[in-house]
Amino acid sequence: MNEQWNQLEQLKRNYLAVQPPEHGVWEVQQRMEQAKREQRQRAARRTRWIAGVAAALAVFVAVPNLSPTAAAYLSDVPVIGSLVRVVTLNRYQFGNGRYEADVKTPAIQGDGSAAQEVNRDAAAYTQQLIEQFKQDMKLDEKGFRTLDVNYETVTDTDTWFTLKLCVLEIQADGYQYNKFYNIDKTTGQVVTLKDLFPADADYVTALSGDIKDQMRARMKKDSSQLYFLDSEDPALDFQEIKPDQSFYKNKQGQLVLAFDEAEVAPAYMGTQEFVISDNVLASISN
Repeated sequence: MNEQWNQLEQLKRNYLAVQPPEHGVWEVQQRMEQAKREQRQRAARRTRWIAGVAAALAVFVAVPNLSPTAAAYLSDVPVIGSLVRVVTLNRYQFGNGRYEADVKTPAIQGDGSAAQEVNRDAAAYTQQLIEQFKQDMKLDEKGFRTLDVNYETVTDTDTWFTLKLCVLEIQADGYQYNKFYNIDKTTGQVVTLKDLFPADADYVTALSGDIKDQMRARMKKDSSQLYFLDSEDPALDFQEIKPDQSFYKNKQGQLVLAFDEAEVAPAYMGTQEFVISDNVLASISN
């Protein structure tokens, strides 16, 4: 079994170690066009995946595999405080030489409504990933697939907490994406992007414009940096963020918008993040 986990870790290291190609601009642009085609295929796959998660959440009324002893322990922990502790509630591991999985389900220790909401969603999310993994293995026993799910505390200050679920899937090619959970400690509520702005604010347009400016600046500074922007096929270019775009606040309190691999740039560039400028945020608030 240890050998199988070592193989899984090696696959993950090999994938994450991939560097941007050191070829000419023409070849990189060709890769970009290929990435755009893959982007459309992945978008269709993600749509089916989101529908599955929604269905799972509809019936997921309790965190699975939580023993009475653990439930009693968690209930004694105060509501979200200045420091938040996250533990591994459940871990699914599998390996047979072809299919490898290591999925950790996190849980926030606490009995506040925000902690419970995050725990339910994270449990349903990881369970759906596991079920999809099992289904793929059943449909193609001779195939190869790796699923690795981990988590990390991104921000934990006196006023803000962010938990990130990190997912890596390898099946023919690799695909890395993240899911962020944000809690405002001053209100004790789970926060979405729209909650940060006035109800009538056009935050989508303002934030999207800032991100496009940053993309252009990055490409101008480094020719290996390529984004789906200002291309010959505008229909495939990045247009604007989603109203519920993934985000978090860093330790400095800055707003950071996050994108999955191949969402706004070729896959070789990995996941992408953009720190929104204070001036743009001020213009939205005003």
